[in-house]
Amino acid sequence: MTNNYIEILKPVGKNIAKYRKAAGFTQVQLAVEIEKSSDYIHLIEAGKRNPSLKTLAKISVILNVDIVEFFKIS
Repeated sequence: MTNNYIEILKPVGKNIAKYRKAAGFTQVQLAVEIEKSSDYIHLIEAGKRNPSLKTLAKISVILNVDIVEFFKIS
């Protein structure tokens, strides 16, 4: 197995960070809302953690962003 999936995680994390900031949330505030640690949010945004679909859905709802936006590569 290769690590190509890691290249997918980077833009997802970057997009989550972008939308989180646009919504006025800190990593700590988002973590509290989705019942995860701020370290977990940091790792997602750094592309070092693979969030579950359930977690992505929670983030999507909290940030009021269509989940598809997280997967767009800019």
